[in-house]
Amino acid sequence: MIFVLSGPSGVGKSFLCKNIIKYLDNFYLPKKHTSRIKRIGEDDFEYFFISKEKFIEKKTSNEFIVDTNIYNHWYGLSKDEIELGQQRGQHAIFILDAFLAQTFEKKFPDAISIFILPTDIEELIQHLRSRESLYNEKVDKRIELLQEELEQHKNFKFIIPHFNGETSLELLKSIIISRFCQKDFYTEEKNASIRSYFKIYPKLAVDAVIFDNTKQQILLIERLKEPKGWALPGGFVENRETVEDALIREVIEETGISLSSFKELGIFSEPYRDPRLHVVSIAFIASTGNKAVAGGDAKSAKWFYTNDLPTDLVFDHNKIIKKALDNFSL
Repeated sequence: MIFVLSGPSGVGKSFLCKNIIKYLDNFYLPKKHTSRIKRIGEDDFEYFFISKEKFIEKKTSNEFIVDTNIYNHWYGLSKDEIELGQQRGQHAIFILDAFLAQTFEKKFPDAISIFILPTDIEELIQHLRSRESLYNEKVDKRIELLQEELEQHKNFKFIIPHFNGETSLELLKSIIISRFCQKDFYTEEKNASIRSYFKIYPKLAVDAVIFDNTKQQILLIERLKEPKGWALPGGFVENRETVEDALIREVIEETGISLSSFKELGIFSEPYRDPRLHVVSIAFIASTGNKAVAGGDAKSAKWFYTNDLPTDLVFDHNKIIKKALDNFSL
């Protein structure tokens, strides 16, 4: 089967593809060719990065199923990438822009086209603006095209309203499994996979209570996404990542601070501590004299005196901070 994801820039399509391949058996991502330069920190998960001249050579040789020029960069999906997965009996899931996806579907009418529709346009625009400094890219053209892209959602077989990455991933899994359960495709051999896809476990996260060197202030970040408010730096542990590595990564992403030492504070697992889903968090304490710079999902990062914390702390972070203050020792 072939699943094609589309939607405006910054809506989380790459996150969805990567996680489907991580957690669902027998899926692969056909890589596209592009003439654009690789971004700082970007991997080769989604693209073959080639020169403009090499791209035109492949295009002239009719190697691409579909291709287009967007923002003065060429993008194309080769026939070999689709055929490779079909020969291995794998299911393809990949990303195409809203217009190219419809052209692809005309050539592959059985493909499942899915549009990721943002539910907060202003938040999406703010996210795109943050890319300007991160990737040194102008995003004005992407924003100008946004409304035209959004209007294309009515031409897709499925629409996923994007509230957050985790919810969108569960909706995407549901669409995929519903296809597996259709009578023309269902076999008893698929039972094990279908059952495993719907096992839902609590998510694992990490939180960091970071004191300054005077031990009188705590570093908090202001969240960009719901639930909005002030929070401890932290986030979800990724697949095949230790909690310690997750802590270091999340703190760097949200505050720019690299922790050299920290100590486990405790486990917080109350089922409704996170309004979105069941999240078990392992909290750590640390101290630093470094300056914080907000990034990632953090709108801002700020030091607060322990006796003057904000009232809109999210989740159960007031409980975590209280335990840290009662047990601070490094």
